[in-house]
Amino acid sequence: MSLIVTWSPSYAIFGNPFEMGSFEIDVDRFARMIRGELVPGPKKLITRPKVSDVLRLVKQGHDVVVDIETAAQTPERSWTGKDPMRARLKTVGFGCHTWGLSHWWGSDPKVERVMKMVLEDKSVTKVFQNGYWFDIPVLNRYKIKVR
Repeated sequence: MSLIVTWSPSYAIFGNPFEMGSFEIDVDRFARMIRGELVPGPKKLITRPKVSDVLRLVKQGHDVVVDIETAAQTPERSWTGKDPMRARLKTVGFGCHTWGLSHWWGSDPKVERVMKMVLEDKSVTKVFQNGYWFDIPVLNRYKIKVR
């Protein structure tokens, strides 16, 4: 079974042009998967990675896909989770075409040190969905300088 996460069609249509464009790309991706032209995403997802899991993903020589999730600094101001200058880092996910991992930030300093090392390593190609506008500013606030 394959799963593609995308915007709700009504939200994409009545939202801004960036969301509609993203939705159209996802629909195209789905059509290509049905025709057998696109390999589905990760076969394995690790939700409590160890240092060895992070290093194994990088050593496979693939580009590393990075995604972060954030939360508001305070519960009563939930919209701040969408503001890179106020958002609190909640999780960091790494992935490649065969598997991925997700780490709850603040739960294991050893894993976080290795993830930080990967993010700062110029020799590792990293792919972000919203990197320049959101992910990298949030990571920079946490003293993680993405290269």
